[in-house]
Amino acid sequence: MFVLNTLAIMRIQIFLITLIFIHTAATEAQSRLSPPINVTIQCDTYGVEVRWEYPYPRQNVSFQVEVTDKDQTWEPVTTGYHSLNISGMLWNPAYNHYFVTVMAVWGTNKSEKAESVIFSFNQNAASALKCQLDFPEVKLSPKEGKLHLEFSNPLQLYRNTPALRNLMDLLEYSVVTEEGKKVFSCESNLATCETSIQFRKEREKYCVRLTGNIGQRHLKPTSGCYEGDIKSSQSRLSPPINVTIQCDTYGVEVRWEYPYPRQNVSFQVEVTDKDQTWEPVTTGYHSLNISSMLWNPAYNHYFVTVMAVWGTNKSEKAESVIFSFNQNAASALKCQLDFPEVKLSPKEGKLHLEFSNPLQLYRNTPALRNLMDHLEYYVATEEGKKEKLRCKSDLATCETSVQFHEERQMYCVRLTGNIGQRHLKPTSGCYKGDIKSYWFLYPVLGGIVALLFIAGLLVLLAKKCSKKIKKEAASAFPKLLEDFNLTKKDLFNPLKLEEENVVKDVQLKPLTCTGDPTERAALFVEIPKEDQSSDGPGSSVSSDHSSKNVHGTFNGFVGYESGNLFNSDLSAGYDCPQEMSPGDMVLVYGVKTLMGTLIDARD
Repeated sequence: MFVLNTLAIMRIQIFLITLIFIHTAATEAQSRLSPPINVTIQCDTYGVEVRWEYPYPRQNVSFQVEVTDKDQTWEPVTTGYHSLNISGMLWNPAYNHYFVTVMAVWGTNKSEKAESVIFSFNQNAASALKCQLDFPEVKLSPKEGKLHLEFSNPLQLYRNTPALRNLMDLLEYSVVTEEGKKVFSCESNLATCETSIQFRKEREKYCVRLTGNIGQRHLKPTSGCYEGDIKSSQSRLSPPINVTIQCDTYGVEVRWEYPYPRQNVSFQVEVTDKDQTWEPVTTGYHSLNISSMLWNPAYNHYFVTVMAVWGTNKSEKAESVIFSFNQNAASALKCQLDFPEVKLSPKEGKLHLEFSNPLQLYRNTPALRNLMDHLEYYVATEEGKKEKLRCKSDLATCETSVQFHEERQMYCVRLTGNIGQRHLKPTSGCYKGDIKSYWFLYPVLGGIVALLFIAGLLVLLAKKCSKKIKKEAASAFPKLLEDFNLTKKDLFNPLKLEEENVVKDVQLKPLTCTGDPTERAALFVEIPKEDQSSDGPGSSVSSDHSSKNVHGTFNGFVGYESGNLFNSDLSAGYDCPQEMSPGDMVLVYGVKTLMGTLIDARD
């Protein structure tokens, strides 16, 4: 029974170890993350952005981005998107060179790092990617019989960009025409750079190509043509059309169209709020970011006018709709903030929601600039539950957990929110999987393993004790033989009966039961009279029926009364011993019975 229990315990141990191994292998297989792919660098005048792809189907994966220059690796930044603007992570970008590594992170699991090419704004650096600045738009116009060129000074226009930050070099640029090449320079303190080119011959089209550099940073070449007579001009201009407003979390941009065939037309943009009109800004593009021109955008409302300008000629103003970030303002367009990306995960049997606090994420945007309100948001589920929550402005992240009463294949939530009178765009998301918590199974499993360990120790201890007992018994056996004057040969050699010493016609007869309780049942050996006269040792037999004990010796065999032989009193449970008929066989007891009788006799 003990051996069977030990085998059962060992089988249970093997089964549990197998389960743990399979679970560990499955966990390791699931935890293995693939690294991002196609890590690319997009660098231009306004900054540097790293982009990557992650086509593998895994939820809630974030990415850790590290920037390394020629001297050191900077503190990594974690994001949930597939791109990151790293302009603020570049030290001394006017002279340095860099590379970027991106690593996927899921819980405590991390993938290998995917690396970008080496890039630099310095054209003399040892880099695979040379980042260049955009040459500002060049306005061409006739002036005093020459072709006049004018553009914004890049040292002023791009002053706070990574490539020109804290740089005091001059701009040197070249103007190439069909008649030759001229080199000019522009001081860093000038708002605009301008010059005039003399053409010796009249042409239908006057074309120029401009290149430039600021120290070791190059500008992308640009070119342009002026069609017409540079000695005359026309004064009638059409206004822009389709003036629209694009407003989101990060700012406000005004856009317009100008489909009329006229070159070198610029546009003057004015922003008007409920109190005043601000200083106009001129641009040669068909759009303009006006975020910095909005005063108190959290409460104010605005409209924008755009006017075409060609030389000294100006068109009428084209006007946009009224817009505002304040949902209570009298405006046709209500601008909303983007709800930050929400990460869903199971936690303690509930669905856990976590997202970046928009009051921290969008702190320097027009809608939230200098605003101290708290975020109020609502979480709605498919079960009809809607919970109102609050997130303080000083918290980096907002988080909560939602209880579901029913088990589902997908747990979906919808979030809405507002910061004071500024609304966030609704967002929704679903988590696919089981959100139940099985933490309580780990102590149970640990207890089972501990019990199995203890059982294993007990089995080993029992085996050790068994060996010790056998060893002690083996050492005591010779002493036992010595006490009884026996040899191993006496115990283990087979008994041999000499035929001439065997008494023939032996019969066993029981005593007559007299009813005396003190009388023990004894077996008598009846020997024919003709055998009683046999000579030789051990041939005398007592046949006195009145005696209680009968002893006989036949060639070394001793007969005992039944009480001594079986170590029990037959008369205790019977009125009379069992009778035997002539010719019945008597069982002969083995060595063990003999040894037991000898030990009892010695005691």
